[in-house]
Amino acid sequence: MIKMNRNIQILEYKNKVVLANNLTGAWLRITKEIYEYLVIAIKLNYSKELFIRSFVKPEDQLYIEILLNRMKELGIIDSQEIFFPKSITFEVTNRCNLKCSHCCLNANNNSEEMTTQKILQVLKKITKWGVDKITITGGEPLFRNDILKILAFLRQSFRGMIILSTNGVLINENNIEAIIGYVDRIDISIDGVDEESCSRVRGNGVFGKVIKSVYLLKKRGFDLISLSMVLTEENEKLVEKFMQLNQKLGTYPVIRRISWLGRALENKSRLMTGDIPYQYGAEIDCSEKGMCTYENCSNLVTKYHIRYDGSVYACQTIDDERYRIGHIDQISNFSKIKNNRLSMLVDDLLKINHQCEKCEVMKFCWKCPVEIMEYTKNGSMKEHCKSVRNNLFHVIWEE
Repeated sequence: MIKMNRNIQILEYKNKVVLANNLTGAWLRITKEIYEYLVIAIKLNYSKELFIRSFVKPEDQLYIEILLNRMKELGIIDSQEIFFPKSITFEVTNRCNLKCSHCCLNANNNSEEMTTQKILQVLKKITKWGVDKITITGGEPLFRNDILKILAFLRQSFRGMIILSTNGVLINENNIEAIIGYVDRIDISIDGVDEESCSRVRGNGVFGKVIKSVYLLKKRGFDLISLSMVLTEENEKLVEKFMQLNQKLGTYPVIRRISWLGRALENKSRLMTGDIPYQYGAEIDCSEKGMCTYENCSNLVTKYHIRYDGSVYACQTIDDERYRIGHIDQISNFSKIKNNRLSMLVDDLLKINHQCEKCEVMKFCWKCPVEIMEYTKNGSMKEHCKSVRNNLFHVIWEE
């Protein structure tokens, strides 16, 4: 029997209807006439074959067959369960050899951190959950003297994907063979396209050191490398050149929005002079699209971030104690987490921003509540809404 997936959100506008799976973010647009036929077929418990045969013309039958197959593929009809990869981001230190002006974590050289033994205990707990992907991050993870021991232990006990998130400066001839033997992917922050643009954010000499590290990795046949750039008012103009740089190096480009936390908030007047709602979001792999869609994240319990002090959050962009899930010592198994606190975040967003609650495209506004809160607090919410609404209506109704 034809059955609508329970995660479907419906938006009607004039003679069009959009059906979207709010768990995955996948959507499909059909005419209101076809949608009404579909509703009748569901009420009458029609099978797919009976619904197709209910149309007389062969061309209509072919259209309905293709449509139903597409709806099944997108998870709009049928009730098959959708599985998201389990992933953990583990901030093994808050110490860093750089002092980037936009660092949302306010990484520094003096923070206390877990002992080697403690980190290995946490990694055992993570792998016990059956996680698919673990990202080791900081601060700067390579700033730890024991990082190779940590990565070696993780590689020996874990068969999923291991990602090292680093500033790339400390990769050298002495540690590179060990690193590429332990990790599957390396994500490097560069935040510029040359020495001048990079140094404004990350400091003098960083750009050249990162490029040298990329060449060292490439020389040894390690190709799964991404370079990321957080958008500020200045380097927002450099996106095209950034893409060209990645193409030249054979790396994967990642564009990220700035999070107004830590030093980024302290240096806000330097990083942006006006209320600019940057249009680029973080580049997300298609298989993880549902992880970062508005409203969807509150339903997912497959992604967590562990801070250097052991605090556990549902997302690394959250720094508010109210949304802390707990301490890693209090969590015996990630499968037992019943409340990731993200629904509370959405509730708080709607309390301070009633525009979202009343907006007819809110269900299709693929923006993180944390980002929308930032826009609300810095006064640029009106422009943000206008941009999102215009883009969504263009995609949904005008294409």
